[in-house]
Amino acid sequence: MNSKWLLDASNPKYRTIRAIQKIANHELIFETEAIALTAYVPQRANFCSFCFQESSALSKCASCSLFYYCGPECQKKDWLAYHKIECEGLKKAANIEYSNELILSLRLYLVYKENAGFQDSILKMKSHEDIYSEAEMAEIKEMSKKISEILNEDPKEIPTIFSIICKAKINFFTIEKPSYVMNMSVGTGFYQGEANYFNHSCLPNALKIYSNRKLKIFASEEILPEQEIFICYDDIMGKPFNWRQAYLKKHYKMTCLCRLCSKEAKNDKEIYPNIGLKCGKCPEKGEIINNKCKSCGFIYKYADLATLHHDLESTFEKTLKNMKKFEESLIFLEEIKKARLEVHSFLIEMIVSSIIHQYFNLCFETHPKECYNLLKFYVRNYQKWFEIKIPSFGFKINELSKLALKMKKGKKARRYCEEAWQHLSLHFSEDNCKEMKELANRRVLIQGLLDTGSEIRKNENKGILKID
Repeated sequence: MNSKWLLDASNPKYRTIRAIQKIANHELIFETEAIALTAYVPQRANFCSFCFQESSALSKCASCSLFYYCGPECQKKDWLAYHKIECEGLKKAANIEYSNELILSLRLYLVYKENAGFQDSILKMKSHEDIYSEAEMAEIKEMSKKISEILNEDPKEIPTIFSIICKAKINFFTIEKPSYVMNMSVGTGFYQGEANYFNHSCLPNALKIYSNRKLKIFASEEILPEQEIFICYDDIMGKPFNWRQAYLKKHYKMTCLCRLCSKEAKNDKEIYPNIGLKCGKCPEKGEIINNKCKSCGFIYKYADLATLHHDLESTFEKTLKNMKKFEESLIFLEEIKKARLEVHSFLIEMIVSSIIHQYFNLCFETHPKECYNLLKFYVRNYQKWFEIKIPSFGFKINELSKLALKMKKGKKARRYCEEAWQHLSLHFSEDNCKEMKELANRRVLIQGLLDTGSEIRKNENKGILKID
């Protein structure tokens, strides 16, 4: 698999994955399996703790009641790999908060103890022990002690556990489920091989796809020999420059100098367009255009705008969460649009995504027209929000095809089916993706309905089948 790329470790401070042959757009670059993974706490009952298959019919461990499995086979594999050692300690330490980070670090330590090869590779990985704040260091030390207590380890092992946590904090992958109506982070994983040596870009030339315990990396554009291969570390594409920089600094202790950040840093006016921020320096609460208040003329530092931006996003999220009806959220969205929030603002994308995620399945039957228009708005404006098409874009078009079929818009349903197939077949197959299997059946169904409708119209029996 690595015949077209290599790991360049000549500079120990900045190791890179580089192409040595031309890699075509959408070509599979890298594939590997998880060393350890875990779902976020709210998602643990939805994902098998070993194979990470999503299911609504999982069985939990009868002893500790913390982990869930899709069947006896996965439970046995998880028992042999990790749970045999951790189960009793997890059950006894009832006062400990079992965070995602704690569970992932605990399991990595168990692999470290049993696997000499992994010991060598993880010790070579970067950590940022030297730049963590005192509060962060104290938090990591406390977590190290908790893991030691859970596993009944000799206190002498705490420094090793501490080191593993530090390396896990910047080398883990955030697992996203692109088949959801919106991209949604559901857990974290630590992967075999050179996965941890791919560096970050806010406009990457490669995309990550998660399938159960597997991680696949595909090219998102043509990559030429000697070019570095970049991935995006988290779900931050489409967010403003300073928002991304603050996020990466907090979670990965890095300043991003990628092609997108370098371009935006040179042109301050592109960093914060008109996104509805209000000035807190004047009684009029004037509108902030780029970094200047339209009323009082106060010039904001871009770091301060990042804070205002984050506060506005949090306000919107709380407002949407407190709404009880789909109709209320749609009215809220229209009000936000009228308030001159630009369509390309990531806040609009966030609002639309939140509404879709919160109400789509609930309102598919009761409000198909409204769901259809909302999703169509998302697909139509996608290119204004993101510079590359991430995999979830194809799944959103797939949902549009379902709604079009429900509303008996046969020709549009067929068009959306073909468009979704065009996007999704680049990365997924009917064998490993249930949505692809459903889409394949829907394509056949819709074509059959359209053909039948044509025959009926030929015989002048109009009204029997209104599929378009």
